[in-house]
Amino acid sequence: MADVFTGPRARLILDGRVVGWCTDCSGSEEVMYEPIEVLDNVEVKEHVPVGYRVSFRAGMVYVLNNSLKGSNMNVFPKTGPDADVHLLNILNKGEFVIQLMDAVNSSTVMMTLEGARVASHSFNIGARASVSQDVVFVARRMKDESE
Repeated sequence: MADVFTGPRARLILDGRVVGWCTDCSGSEEVMYEPIEVLDNVEVKEHVPVGYRVSFRAGMVYVLNNSLKGSNMNVFPKTGPDADVHLLNILNKGEFVIQLMDAVNSSTVMMTLEGARVASHSFNIGARASVSQDVVFVARRMKDESE
């Protein structure tokens, strides 16, 4: 029988801390290629790699006193009292590690994103719904369980 990884088994970990209210997540890695186009040829001669990008998105339930800027999560730079402090908070916010772990077999890390930072977050409030937030991350590298 295949060892299928499912949502109920998934555990999202941000810099060593379990995110207990994550509802869904998705990630991607991309190798960017530049086409080499030359005179006297209608076809592309070659595609050369010129970049690598990683992104990750997590949907979360908004829990009061557990914000992305708060001391518990502390993954998004605080605004601060003025623009100068805000800029310094952004520049000084370090990178962290994101892991998707198998809760059944805690020795299996399905995905690791290194050099992660929160790029954006948004929230949604519905009249008869819990408040949700979407958090978008960028990272320098993504490794799966084979690496």
